[in-house]
Amino acid sequence: HEPLRSDLRAAPEKLAALMRHLHLGADLYQTARGVHTAVLAEIGAMGEEQVLLQVEDIGRHNCLDKLQGAALLAGIPTKGRILLSSGRISSEMINKARRLETPIVCSRTSPTGLSVALAEAWNITIVAYLRQDRMRVYTHPERVISSQ
Repeated sequence: HEPLRSDLRAAPEKLAALMRHLHLGADLYQTARGVHTAVLAEIGAMGEEQVLLQVEDIGRHNCLDKLQGAALLAGIPTKGRILLSSGRISSEMINKARRLETPIVCSRTSPTGLSVALAEAWNITIVAYLRQDRMRVYTHPERVISSQ
């Protein structure tokens, strides 16, 4: 794939807020555990974070497939948006993020070495270990900006 071209930027506190939305909206996880969640989100014109779609599935890869299908059915473009996942970021997930044209991919857990290499080549920002007060930016840190 060609590298993504995107001017998308997000402040760390906005990404943390989106991750909070992911966890608060994970109803099936709260009931059964062992379930993954994925979110398609954006940062609005006024700087507000907004969850556009949220899905749950037993498989983290399936969540991204469900998210793509839900976006297609709802007529919601994925290009230039933020993808958040409760699961580990694998190379397959970065491949799906590239096809969705989402330049920022976030997770509470770790990326694999191959996913980092692919994200670097495809101009995708990986933010992992995303918590309220900390995160690790693995690739293209220029997209994670201070809000001050």
